[in-house]
Amino acid sequence: MDSEIAEIMELALIHMLYARAELEVSSMDAVARQRARDHVDEAVRQLQMLASQRGQSRQGDAA
Repeated sequence: MDSEIAEIMELALIHMLYARAELEVSSMDAVARQRARDHVDEAVRQLQMLASQRGQSRQGDAA
């Protein structure tokens, strides 16, 4: 499970870095802003999935 957690966190970080890069190098047109938002949304989705999996894992451990 730890390797899966690390993989998900790495993926989320990659999306956040892409978002940051989009914001830094773009002229901030609507398309670039949307791409940045998409990357942030994907990072958040990955982290929420990780939190959900960890919560389920902890519930299983407690049972």
